[in-house]
Amino acid sequence: MPLLGSGLVARNVRVPAREVVFVKGILDASNGIGVVFAVRGGDLVIATTESLVDELDRLLADLVVEEGIELMSAGPAVGPVADADHCDGPCDPLA
Repeated sequence: MPLLGSGLVARNVRVPAREVVFVKGILDASNGIGVVFAVRGGDLVIATTESLVDELDRLLADLVVEEGIELMSAGPAVGPVADADHCDGPCDPLA
């Protein structure tokens, strides 16, 4: 059973372990754009709502270019708008 509720999406990113606090600080300073969950080392899951996912994706694209983070997957969309671009079920990063 996925831990993400209806209307939530997640992005999986990898950063150098020493940059985890920096990335979390950027997200915390971005007015609630997403919540960071540390999986292990520099592997992070960032969860947000469907209404903020485009803004989160723009922020992550900037961090890919400026800080060298690696976007691992788009993650799941859970709820009625889930489509083929997202995974669900067993690939839920928070399951």
